[in-house]
Amino acid sequence: MSEPLDRWAVPSEFTVARAEHVLPQTRLPTFPELELLTYVAVEKRLGRRAKPVDASEALIDLAAWQLAAGAPEAMLRTVRGLLSRPAPPAQRLTCLRLLWLAPADAGAHTFRSYAELWKQERERPGPLRVELALAVAGHIVADRPDKSLEVLSRVAKDVRRARPLVRGMFALVLGAARAELGDEAGYQAALDQAHARFARIGHDFALAQCALLAFRWESRHQRRPAVMQAVLEHAVYRYLAAGRWSWAARTITHGLVPSLAEPSDADLAMWFGLASSHALGSRSLAAAESVLNVAARLGFAAQLDGLGAHSTARFRRVHRAPTVVSRSSE
Repeated sequence: MSEPLDRWAVPSEFTVARAEHVLPQTRLPTFPELELLTYVAVEKRLGRRAKPVDASEALIDLAAWQLAAGAPEAMLRTVRGLLSRPAPPAQRLTCLRLLWLAPADAGAHTFRSYAELWKQERERPGPLRVELALAVAGHIVADRPDKSLEVLSRVAKDVRRARPLVRGMFALVLGAARAELGDEAGYQAALDQAHARFARIGHDFALAQCALLAFRWESRHQRRPAVMQAVLEHAVYRYLAAGRWSWAARTITHGLVPSLAEPSDADLAMWFGLASSHALGSRSLAAAESVLNVAARLGFAAQLDGLGAHSTARFRRVHRAPTVVSRSSE
């Protein structure tokens, strides 16, 4: 079964958005399904207009804004303070999502807390049960895909009554689990379902995550350069359409560039130039440094015309570097 390339076509013209509330990407997108679940939930709090109903809700909002402002250490202190005292399950779930988004997250502790919360709520009907199931299944999909499928099966009936976005998320996590088991037909069917649901509601961020899941499958199996480049270019397009400029920059730098088959110096200079433009446009120093560092490792130097949102950089090769860029490197 081959990946339908028409689905990953990039239109010749599209609108580049400027999103109001976008969190910085705190890690490389190794598991796009988990990123989608987490970022969507936390960013929703940044756009809230209603006043917090209690002090804990206000502190959770504060933690989300601390992360958005580039202060993860302050966010960690706020979240750990909240988790140190009793709180309703929904608030604890949001705290755990914030903890996972921290650059130095709590790792296994975070997952254990998810698992404990799932045990408490798995028999109680309602949307929280579905959200917890998706979170737990997303966390274990890489190491225990069979267990991930078991967790998803417990909420399959509830998902039918959920919002379209949640139904798409369910299909995306299901596709990730099928992919980890090597079930190509099951993976493709779930990805088709997730893509169709996200396309129906016009969710560009979610469609970018679909492309990254397709890239993960392709990079592990057939490894066709044309397909890998097509799905990553589509992810970049969707990130730009969603206003996630720094995300587009990181996808080019850590995904697209290492996947190019025998690129010319002109090709690499073009991609590094686009990545730096998106990074500077997002005002993300971390994303800009990442582009410059990877370019330098490959023997390219940059000439910047400034550090503003409309600045550009020109890249040229200055030496031949034997270093191979890894997608897992920062």
